[in-house]
Amino acid sequence: MMKSFPLFAVLRGRRVVIAGGGEEAVRKAALFGRAKADLVVVAADIDRAAFEAAGVQARFVARDAEPEDFAGAFIVVVADAGDAYAEALARTARAAGALVNVVDRPALCDFTTPSIVDRGDVVVAISTNGTAPVLGAKLRAVVEAAAPPRLGALAAFAGSFRDAVAAAVPKASRRRFWTTFFRGPI
Repeated sequence: MMKSFPLFAVLRGRRVVIAGGGEEAVRKAALFGRAKADLVVVAADIDRAAFEAAGVQARFVARDAEPEDFAGAFIVVVADAGDAYAEALARTARAAGALVNVVDRPALCDFTTPSIVDRGDVVVAISTNGTAPVLGAKLRAVVEAAAPPRLGALAAFAGSFRDAVAAAVPKASRRRFWTTFFRGPI
């Protein structure tokens, strides 16, 4: 039975707040930064060198998170926080209308971050609902090995012809057309 619904959200330009300044915060910021989110990192102690080394572009606020930090946030990630502080931040962020992820505390999460295989326009997400992240990473390795590196380029190429195919191939035949197109060697 599916416990959570897999969803791909467009984050480009949307506010994502990372409450934390250490290693876990860096990992999450790098992940959300790849999706071009408008990142804000808030923590009293921020390891800026680690964020820079990971290529994270964000606005840094060097103090403990406050309720106004979560205003307008689509997503809030709480990282590197003790239990009571993490719970308080999660409640505050949720009250501001954000979806919340508390690193390594699935019971406090509105969503979990999956293991991701990124091939450009082809993205595969693998989730264990936070119960077995190492298993998710193992499955990701299997998918990484099976997915050709240029799979995303193939998808982009096909995407560039979608309108032309829609104009030339009757709707009832399009699925068969694309099935035949992708049946050959990649």
